[in-house]
Amino acid sequence: MALSILLLLFFTLILHRKWLRRLFDSKAPEVQYAASILSQELESLTAQPPKDVELATWHANFSPGGPVSGGSNYTEMIVVGKLKREDISWMDEELPDFPKAVYGIDDRHAALRPPKNKGHEATVYLSYVIDFYDTLPDVSIFIHAHRWAWHNNDLLDKDTAMMIRQLNAERVVREGYMNLRCHWYPGCPSWLKTHTAEGDMDDEKKEEVLVAQAWTELWPQEKMPDVLSQPCCSQFAVSRDRIRAVSKAEYERLRYWLLSTKISDNMSGRIFEYLWQWIWKGESSHCPDIQECYCDGFGVCFDSDQEFNGWLEERYRGKEDDLQWIKWQIQNEAYQFYSRKGMHDEAIQVDRLGESAMMDFKTKMDVRWFGLWEKRELALANGRNSLKRQAILARIRGR
Repeated sequence: MALSILLLLFFTLILHRKWLRRLFDSKAPEVQYAASILSQELESLTAQPPKDVELATWHANFSPGGPVSGGSNYTEMIVVGKLKREDISWMDEELPDFPKAVYGIDDRHAALRPPKNKGHEATVYLSYVIDFYDTLPDVSIFIHAHRWAWHNNDLLDKDTAMMIRQLNAERVVREGYMNLRCHWYPGCPSWLKTHTAEGDMDDEKKEEVLVAQAWTELWPQEKMPDVLSQPCCSQFAVSRDRIRAVSKAEYERLRYWLLSTKISDNMSGRIFEYLWQWIWKGESSHCPDIQECYCDGFGVCFDSDQEFNGWLEERYRGKEDDLQWIKWQIQNEAYQFYSRKGMHDEAIQVDRLGESAMMDFKTKMDVRWFGLWEKRELALANGRNSLKRQAILARIRGR
């Protein structure tokens, strides 16, 4: 009975406190990832990108791009697939000036729709490339329908709208392909091992044992790399030239495989999550430097490694406090419930903070978040100053 009451109070808090929604995502709750992401991310701050990058022979014609004349006047398109139940009104509210190609995944009356709801976002993305191959903008931005997600960038409030507003289209054109997630975990530096046996399967990446089958069906003439890796989770921007470096017929072939493979919808989509860097970079492992991704990709430029790493560590401490705050709120709600019901024995067993301690804890949280906001604003100001930005990028690239 007591457990049921606590669970009811927990979900009541989530539903009625709007600020909590940013802590959770329909795909994977932040609560489940908090501990593992914290430890893995802190380790990744000192990790280095893989040195031996394998290039696909059929991508031999890929070459670095360059900025178009006129500086930052790039044409862009947001590409997104949505289910009927998903609300994407935030895109028009937050990104009114961006053209959008919205694919109705389960809506047969939608103006744009994939041939079949299979392969998750991969079929939508390939359908867009096929449909718009001859009329592509300079930059196509492929995203999910939800605005906030655990896999969005911490320094950009985990907000897809802010990520798109801050996106440096010139980097996309220059690099050809840019994963929108700067953080490595999950996905880098060596995520899917292509020779994993079923008995060695990791529950976090069940698709791993199917990668070899998929690879040999997709590219039978290409040597299969030992590892496929890039930051998760299938959100990226690609230049027109890079998309057209691959023939339209090849995209049609890839989509046909997704639609016809006996590998399940979920698993085939998750496999493709780690194939985009191969398709558009010719790299089996694509794990860019986190600081360079933030600074060059989104204009968030810290003056030193110490400041950057310190911000992230403080941010993770703040997320731990957020989760602790939820716990204290639930405990206090439980105490008050028991007290109102005259259940004094149950009430005194509740581990809770007093009102004064709660106020102190909340003040500590607010001070931490304000400090983080101030430091982030300074980093954004650095990014807006072209000379400062170039100097910071030179330091990052030269270390």
